[in-house]
Amino acid sequence: MSPFVRLAAAANVLQGATTSHRTIIDTGSQFVAARDIPAGMLLMSIPTESALTSNAPQTESGDLLLDNHMHIDDLAAQLLSYSEDRTAPHYDYANYLLNTVTPPKNLPFLKKMDLVCPDAVPMWDMFHTTMTKSPLNEFLHSRLTPEEYLWFVSVVMSRRSGLTTLIPVLDKLNHDEVPNSYFSMSSESSFCGLDVVDNLVAGVDLSLIFTPYIHLFAINPIPRGHALTISYSDQNPKSPEGSDLWRISWGFVPEKVCEYTESELREVAGVVVGRRIEQLSTHFPVASSEISA
Repeated sequence: MSPFVRLAAAANVLQGATTSHRTIIDTGSQFVAARDIPAGMLLMSIPTESALTSNAPQTESGDLLLDNHMHIDDLAAQLLSYSEDRTAPHYDYANYLLNTVTPPKNLPFLKKMDLVCPDAVPMWDMFHTTMTKSPLNEFLHSRLTPEEYLWFVSVVMSRRSGLTTLIPVLDKLNHDEVPNSYFSMSSESSFCGLDVVDNLVAGVDLSLIFTPYIHLFAINPIPRGHALTISYSDQNPKSPEGSDLWRISWGFVPEKVCEYTESELREVAGVVVGRRIEQLSTHFPVASSEISA
């Protein structure tokens, strides 16, 4: 983790101009700026292989609702398995969640009357009438009580990135309508020269310089003491469909629309590439000149 970032008790954290949200109640700590942070500064880096990724197969019918539930159950089963195996690489992460997290009031704890859009009802019905009685993953079905299953599903839904991934550490970041941070995640198939630049700037060991990493960096200046925030979704919370998506996934509905769409966030992230190249030229002048060439 960058020296620009530290953990602080939530009560002592300064928020930005907009409302910042916690999706879960855990140790009451947040990542904050230890000093004024300029846009483009790398904040955290973790190997991509540290992320938990769903291995659930896609349904032959292309049923998106069923696919989504299968990914949720697969990630929940991974967490349960890791929590019981002290030799597992994610043992500490899984037990941190088990011991410290109170889930939000998202899908497992919503009543049908909480929904405002008819399109959201099928997902509620499938979960509460079918999956709570018989989870799609047999491992979960054989090991968890119905109450325990609700906890696992709620935590996975509120902390996952996209539909298929849980990213330890970064899943502590709060949502803000004007996020000050953004993360990129490289993979074996997408790894490129910019990923090498980020690895160099992040101080990754040279033996791992071509290893895919997840890098969190500032997209806006972050004053000292302010929380690091990201955008969970660009869905409009003012619309019936959008507000239900927020309730189902994260258990809250933001007061304001996110300032950036997902595509705009990627564009903003691209703008700070110049800042990252500038950092590289300071720390690694030879490597920087080779990239520029």
